[in-house]
Amino acid sequence: MGVADAIKKVDAKQITSTWAILESDKPGNGVELMLQLFKDDATAKGKFGRLGDPANKDEALKNSKFVGQSAMLMGGLQVLVENLGNPLVLEACARNLAVKHIARNMTAEDFGRICGSLDKILDAKNAGADAKAAWRNLVAVVQEAMRE
Repeated sequence: MGVADAIKKVDAKQITSTWAILESDKPGNGVELMLQLFKDDATAKGKFGRLGDPANKDEALKNSKFVGQSAMLMGGLQVLVENLGNPLVLEACARNLAVKHIARNMTAEDFGRICGSLDKILDAKNAGADAKAAWRNLVAVVQEAMRE
């Protein structure tokens, strides 16, 4: 498909409306997203072994490495959201994230595993199917950059 085509599928309105909810508690929502990823994908723990294996959100919020990685995750999402209105910059940001993840031996499929976890977080925030599809399409932009 390619990055430019993937960008055309992104529903910016759905992304920005749900980002407002996620952004309202970036540290907490980031930690929840990372914890959910660890629950959903056993291989994720191995890729992030230095973070430990916190049993719950309270424990994770006391772990500076876990909080730091969660903040980086939310920051990566934020930079994509902030550039939805500029396809050229969005593509550049997606390519930057792709390079960083490829350097850590992640595949596009590995990167895409965040979608299931993000769906669950969005469900907890009462986001609908359209919002979840929009976020999947945004993640797909980075995946396409990883494949090129």
